[in-house]
Amino acid sequence: MESGETKPEKMTRRELLRLAAVSAVGLGAVLGARGLVGAAFPAPASTATASSLTSTSTTSTAPSSQSQKQIKVKVAYFQMPLVVNTSEEYFYLQSPAQYSDLLPRVLQAHPNLSPMLPTMMVMIDGMLAQPDSPLSDGDEVDFIPAMAGG
Repeated sequence: MESGETKPEKMTRRELLRLAAVSAVGLGAVLGARGLVGAAFPAPASTATASSLTSTSTTSTAPSSQSQKQIKVKVAYFQMPLVVNTSEEYFYLQSPAQYSDLLPRVLQAHPNLSPMLPTMMVMIDGMLAQPDSPLSDGDEVDFIPAMAGG
C-alpha cells in the first residue's frame, strides 16, 4: 500500500444484515408501488360480506345473536398508521376459525395491506402464523411490516 491509501473498513455482520434488510424493504416498496408484488402474489378472494366484518380501533360491540359460537380476535398493526389508520381492532369469526378465515376480512377492511403482505411477518400470540393456524377466542394477531425491525 502506498502512503496516501487507506485500508478499507470491514463491515460487521450486523451492518451487513441491516444493509440487506433495508435493501429488501426498499425493493419491496418499489415493487409494491408499481403493482408488481400484487401481480406476483394476488390477494386471496374475499368471501366476507360487509355485515360479517366487525372492527373498531378501540372497542367493539358484541355480534348479533347467531346460532353458531363466535370468537373475538384482536388484530394489532405495528408502525402502519398511514396504511390502516388504527393500531388495533377486533374481528368476530365463526368458531372453529383459522388464520386463513381472518386474512380476507383484514384485507377487505384494509386493501392497502395487500401489496405489503408478502414482506410482512404475521404472528398469532407470538408464534409465526400459517394459513391453517387455529384461532381461539381472545387471540392476538400481529401484522408486522419488514421495516418495523431494527
